[in-house]
Amino acid sequence: MNIHDLMATDNEEENTINEMINKSEKENIISEIFSVMLTNTTYTTINAFGLGNKVIAVTTDNVSNMNVFGDKLAKCAAHILNLVARDGLNEAGLSVKKKCSILVPETDTSTHWNSTYIMIEKLYKIQEITDILVALIKLLEPIYHATNILSSSSYPTLGDLHMVFPVIINTINEVQNESAILDPNNKLIPFEHENISKVQQIIYETYRTHYITKNKITEELPKSGSLRDYFQHHLKRSYDMFADNNNSLREYLNLPIEEVDILTYWKAKSLNSRWSSLACIARDYLIVQATSVASEQMFSVAKFTISPTRCCLDPEKARAALCLKT
Repeated sequence: MNIHDLMATDNEEENTINEMINKSEKENIISEIFSVMLTNTTYTTINAFGLGNKVIAVTTDNVSNMNVFGDKLAKCAAHILNLVARDGLNEAGLSVKKKCSILVPETDTSTHWNSTYIMIEKLYKIQEITDILVALIKLLEPIYHATNILSSSSYPTLGDLHMVFPVIINTINEVQNESAILDPNNKLIPFEHENISKVQQIIYETYRTHYITKNKITEELPKSGSLRDYFQHHLKRSYDMFADNNNSLREYLNLPIEEVDILTYWKAKSLNSRWSSLACIARDYLIVQATSVASEQMFSVAKFTISPTRCCLDPEKARAALCLKT
């Protein structure tokens, strides 16, 4: 090989590398553009329904494009759970594949010497595979039940993460903590003892920063007196409201665990002014679902309900049809 051949080879490699870099840059640019479009479309839709700044969390799958939602992103727990299960099965599958060649059983034939021994030996080896499958069933059964629990759209699911997902989740965010605490079936059961005061403080802080201005705000302030009296009254009112909520939370946590429907429980509590603040927090946080299964099912149904050959439904009837089919 002469110097010209070497130079030609180097040029080819350089061109290949440049093409790969350009392709990667294009993919990144396309991904960023898609993320921005996705965010704009999502918030445009949210504003169209009059929700505005009321969004606490956005539950969706775990593709990188969704990271544009930042701290409001609640990643689909069912997706994470099954990714973990798949990785585990890939590891276990290696040991199963190694033994696949012995899975064909032998038959006991009277005219074939030693056939009984060979048959029993093969069955014994197959038993090893059965033991692996039994172990996998024990491993996958809780994942199966957890996926079914978390994928429901007929009851709040985010708080259940602490019950069915304690080993996999290493970082618990605020929304999940509050949903778990406000579940009267669980309350503080899912939390380690050393974390209880921390998660209680999250509820207190949420009320202080987001809900203290929504309750009793129309209470009449004194019309006479000094400016000092005005501000003292204002501070005392804020302190009393915060203290009342703390007492309500303590009372709620001290009540016995109840096996009840979560939404019915808080609907009843909301009728009592003593529990109205906690009921407001429960209303906002329990609505966040742990998975995006329901919305993904909606998309799957939509492509069969509204298609190029069946697109004459007006928007209102189309929404009603999708609602009924999901």
